[in-house]
Order: sequence, then C-alpha cells, then structure tokens
Amino acid sequence: MLCPYVFYDGNCEAAFKFYEKALGAKIEMLLRNEEAPPEMPSPPERKKKIMHGRVSIDGQTLMGSDSPPDHSTSRKGSQSR
Repeated sequence: MLCPYVFYDGNCEAAFKFYEKALGAKIEMLLRNEEAPPEMPSPPERKKKIMHGRVSIDGQTLMGSDSPPDHSTSRKGSQSR
C-alpha cells in the first residue's frame, strides 16, 4: 500500500475539501500550525496553514501539508523538439 504525502502551495485545506466533494473523500485530520506545541512556533501569517492533514479516498490514505515558503519549489517542465 502506498501512502503519498503531498506538499501544497498554501491550499492544502482547499484541496482536501475539493477531494471530499468531488471524490467522496473523508477528511480525517487537519492540524494547523497554530495547534503545534509552543516549542514549534510559526509566523503569524502561517498560523492557519495546515501542518499535517490526512484524507481517505476509497480506503486509500493521502497525507499533505502546506509547504513553508522557503521549502516551496516551482514546477518546471521541459519541451522536447
């Protein structure tokens, strides 16, 4: 069984809610940065972002979180000619 972990660009909660509506997924957990222990502080603008989330889709688990800005990478593709 695979259990992918996806890093979102600030829209993890919206993505999980979309999966819930479009795929019949069940959101099992959305842990926000503001719910982290005091020794794991986060900047005010990240307090509502998802630190860890889990959703089940047809018996499969998908986990994810909002990637911190300094960990985000842009998606780049290449074209072959």
